[in-house]
Amino acid sequence: MSVIARIRQSANINGETNTWLRTKYGDKYSRALETMARGGVKLYRFMPSTRTIWIVEGHERDYLVIPFIYCDCEDFYLNVVIRRKDDICYHMLAQALADALGSYTLVELPDELYERFLEEWLF
Repeated sequence: MSVIARIRQSANINGETNTWLRTKYGDKYSRALETMARGGVKLYRFMPSTRTIWIVEGHERDYLVIPFIYCDCEDFYLNVVIRRKDDICYHMLAQALADALGSYTLVELPDELYERFLEEWLF
């Protein structure tokens, strides 16, 4: 079972999981926790289709996150895609933790705004 699945199942980050995350991700884990604590993870749900878009607040701007796949931040591009040094950025970690713990802000919008919202993030 993955660490995120264990967090989701227990609805908290216990001592063993905390140690594992701190060891594996170091400062990224701390930054992810800070982002969650300040309410920086948002799930936009478009209704009635229930399509979703995750946005995570960063230090310089907000970032689009596709869970476990992509973030549009520079760290993801440089250290995950190009250098292959890391497997995720802290925005992706914040999103995964917030989703597992239910610790995010849910914003529901009508489907009519989906295309316009997505265009703002992709262009």
